[in-house]
Amino acid sequence: MPTPPPSPENGFPGAVPQTEQPTQAAEHRAGAELPAQFPAQFPDSAPLAPVPAVPAPTDPAPTDPAPAGFEDPAAPAQLRTRRRPWTQPEEEPEDAQRFSAFSRSARHGDPGYRRAWRAAARVVVNDAFPTDYAAAVDRCQHPVTTGRRIGIIGATGGTGKSTLAAAMGLLLSGVRVDHIAAVDLAGRPSGLLQRLPSEEQPAGVRSLAEVAAGRQEISLTDLRSHSAQLRSTLHRITLDDADPALRAEHVAGTFQVLSHTCAVSLIELPELSPELGTAGLSSVHALILAVGPSPAAVEATRSLLRKLQQELPETPVIPVIVDTRRARTAERRAAVHALKTHLRETGHPHTVHLLDADRHLGGGLRISLKRVGEQRRLQLAQLAAAALGAASAEPARLSPAQDPHPALAEDPR
Repeated sequence: MPTPPPSPENGFPGAVPQTEQPTQAAEHRAGAELPAQFPAQFPDSAPLAPVPAVPAPTDPAPTDPAPAGFEDPAAPAQLRTRRRPWTQPEEEPEDAQRFSAFSRSARHGDPGYRRAWRAAARVVVNDAFPTDYAAAVDRCQHPVTTGRRIGIIGATGGTGKSTLAAAMGLLLSGVRVDHIAAVDLAGRPSGLLQRLPSEEQPAGVRSLAEVAAGRQEISLTDLRSHSAQLRSTLHRITLDDADPALRAEHVAGTFQVLSHTCAVSLIELPELSPELGTAGLSSVHALILAVGPSPAAVEATRSLLRKLQQELPETPVIPVIVDTRRARTAERRAAVHALKTHLRETGHPHTVHLLDADRHLGGGLRISLKRVGEQRRLQLAQLAAAALGAASAEPARLSPAQDPHPALAEDPR
């Protein structure tokens, strides 16, 4: 005799009556009777009961687009037997790239172990950095009577001219109360756009020069309308995409606006060309010469020093070795020695400044002086103080034949 199935009637109280459990064929028939417009809410479970179909409205109300990962109820049930796993959105590569760029720009110039070692060393020994940095900052606060223009030039590309202009502009705008300008006349796209980013997209050098040509009196409002204001006293001026090839009148007009509005202007100058000549070089009060720590860069600087000595013998030149690739100590010393030799040959003062490699400055992105290493921050302050002092002093009125090493007259103040 066959054994009856377990049920509450034959002594199995925990069993479910067979009448409440539909068979597999019944489940299939129940699912087939469901309209396609109303599938089960949970795809992995059986439908509770068939729902009658509702006619679709003739003019459905507009709905928002379904977010990523949302299952369309109108889709067939057999295509939604399992929920799709969550995945990153399509714009994740761009977000990851932006986060990577932010991380690189936010890196501190000194590693963590070096900062901890310097903090511990200050407790034991006397650290000269605070005193030297305060002295350099004090020299950067030297008052000026008229706008001082400091040019930045290099014999080769990639010597860190944009880095110097941006970093020194941030430094001077942080320690002075007057207005500072960081200007790029070298070309497009400008390196200052990444070093000093801003959401503003002002007009370029051409429109600024037109303002200077059409007005006799220039106000600070004119400068603000044609420059990106990064801080309350820091302005960024670059070449716009609509600007034509740079001409001498554009340079002269830009310098006229800067002389009336900014106390100190850091200007990245283009290379010597027949179209420009010495239009930009002859209008600066001091010139920073950026040189890379390689024999080729130093040798290229030799011819540039000769041209400067022939055409602009009274313009003070401040040479600086900018290490952008972490050169070896012996290679950097050889570059300094060769550069001093070229300076003596051309009759320039042979004092060479240094700007060592920095992880934060070498990223090519936004600069924050708080994240620059202490040693490089001190070097930037000393370079800015030397350039401002040279631009504020009156050059000696002696010919190169009478004085091959013209000295700068001391400021009476």
